[in-house]
Amino acid sequence: MASNVRHMLRLYVGNIPWTIGNNELKQYFSKFGHVNFANVVFNKQTGLSRNYGFIVYSNREGFDSALNVQSHKLEGNTLKVEPAGTNIMSTENFDDLAELGIEEDEATLNFLNAADHVKKLVSTLDNNTLLDLYGLYKQATEGPCNIPRPSWYNMKARSKWDAWNKLCNIPQHEAKTDYVKLVRSLDNKFMNNTEKWVSVSIFQQNEEVLNDGEKSLLDYVKDGNKNVVTNILGKVDVEDRADLLNQLDESGMGLIHWAADRGHHEIISILISNGTDVNLEDSEMQTSLHYAAACGHKECVRVLLENNADVNLADDSGFTPKDVTTDEEIVKMLME
Repeated sequence: MASNVRHMLRLYVGNIPWTIGNNELKQYFSKFGHVNFANVVFNKQTGLSRNYGFIVYSNREGFDSALNVQSHKLEGNTLKVEPAGTNIMSTENFDDLAELGIEEDEATLNFLNAADHVKKLVSTLDNNTLLDLYGLYKQATEGPCNIPRPSWYNMKARSKWDAWNKLCNIPQHEAKTDYVKLVRSLDNKFMNNTEKWVSVSIFQQNEEVLNDGEKSLLDYVKDGNKNVVTNILGKVDVEDRADLLNQLDESGMGLIHWAADRGHHEIISILISNGTDVNLEDSEMQTSLHYAAACGHKECVRVLLENNADVNLADDSGFTPKDVTTDEEIVKMLME
């Protein structure tokens, strides 16, 4: 009963600014009522926000108050807020470029690649450089600053606003170019890697194009190449196979998580039959069932359930697989 109530008091939040994390999202929605959980969905490989998330209220009053607000704005973005029980995944356009309102030209792809690359540099950058990057990013994706300056006591928000506002009417395409130039000046390796990146999608972010001779088992799992995955595993000693298949990579994910994220249900079957723990948890305690449910991959969910995946395991934010999906058919599958 408690789980059903919690599911009913869950809001989907779309068009979340890329600078907003769990704490900022919770702080904003807490003014409408007590928030049990706030979760911005991030790409596990790149660390970039997927620009949507979920809010779970502890009572109906907070849920209704937030839902009845005519327009929610956060750092200049108008949020899309609606009950998470609706079938959002089938109606929402989650294409990164459409979310940003920009076309898929070479300058845009270079800009998006640079934005991905910045995540690797953040810990080495000083505050002024981070603010310059923030201002250029906002200018490139939203155009000239169009929101009032934050109050004097919110110094962090004021600094961000100043970094954006000082760019005045610089065209968005110029801001993209300047952003890429700045990233290249910070890391000259970025210039050498740019041509190797491919187009961006919400679940399959920029990855280097590799020749077959350069690929690992992980690469073939991502590709969904079941024949090669089967052949590779067949060459590994049985006693060593389980250890190999249940390791987490540098992104904190196992092979089965990648397969579920990409929707490769046949790869999932192969991995499980070779000794992968169907309930293997990633670095955030999410199982492959979390990934498959969140991404709307029904066949993956079916295969995992047939192999006794635990529907009640919660991640480190307290979410079960049912909590992270907005697909009503998957919700039914998880409740059977």
